[in-house]
Amino acid sequence: MDLLYQINLRLNLIKYSIRQKYKKTNDKNILFLNDYFKNKKDGFYIDAGCYHPIRLSNTKFLHDKGWKGINIDINKKSIDLFKIARREDVNLNIGIGNKNEVLEAYFKKDLFHANTMDYEHKKNFIGDSLKKKINVHTLDTVIDKYAKNKNIDLIDIDCEGKDLEVLQGLDLNKHKIDLILIEMHGYSENTKKKGDLMFDILKKNRFKKLYGNYPDTMIFKKY
Repeated sequence: MDLLYQINLRLNLIKYSIRQKYKKTNDKNILFLNDYFKNKKDGFYIDAGCYHPIRLSNTKFLHDKGWKGINIDINKKSIDLFKIARREDVNLNIGIGNKNEVLEAYFKKDLFHANTMDYEHKKNFIGDSLKKKINVHTLDTVIDKYAKNKNIDLIDIDCEGKDLEVLQGLDLNKHKIDLILIEMHGYSENTKKKGDLMFDILKKNRFKKLYGNYPDTMIFKKY
């Protein structure tokens, strides 16, 4: 990374750190997770579709408690921010899906929360965009390489229309997972079908809804 780019990244982190310091969160997802994990100091998370280490992050407070994890995003700038803010984590600039392949991704700008590999999501939330080829891996592949045999306390999935494919690429019986958080935004017949398929996968693998409602953030627990 060149010097000017690094300075830009650090200024971005400083800006959002100051905002967070003086603004008490009212985010219901974060408040729920903070209460659920209030006594756990050394957990492990996987943040698929992490976007930013501070802004809109469900794992920032967990990192502040001493947790470590894996952060994944198709935005290169997002991962560059994580490489500065969470140096001890594994930070991967890849896509997550149901098989290892190369797919097109759609970018409104280099740091944007709705950048996606899903064409319908692109039409609904981005509009005009730049296309770029992205290496895609399954969560199974990532876990086997970076977190094999680890207890995973939280998997946070916010992959902008590709959440079903993320679940399809994860063997829920192979890995030790406590909670899965899924963020689904917008509503259409297609997203409803995807939601039903996700619920079916989770139910078959003994995950029950602990929090939230469709179509929004939902948290599932293994029983």
